[in-house]
Amino acid sequence: MISKKTLYYYVLLMILSVPLIMAAKLGYHIWIKGYNIEQFDFNKAYFTSTIISIVIFISNIRFYKDTKKKFSI
Repeated sequence: MISKKTLYYYVLLMILSVPLIMAAKLGYHIWIKGYNIEQFDFNKAYFTSTIISIVIFISNIRFYKDTKKKFSI
């Protein structure tokens, strides 16, 4: 079973990763592709970053459970 402290940590990581991913997508859109900010689709970026953060959350939980099984005595 996952402790509450670890679960809160992973939820906080999931919440904080959404704006970081959106900022990375915006930076890629403006600086690398050279488009204007008016052409950036914030709804699509928010959806994509939410999906990515959920995947990160699930993979962290699965990795935590796997390490607990491997190293438990």
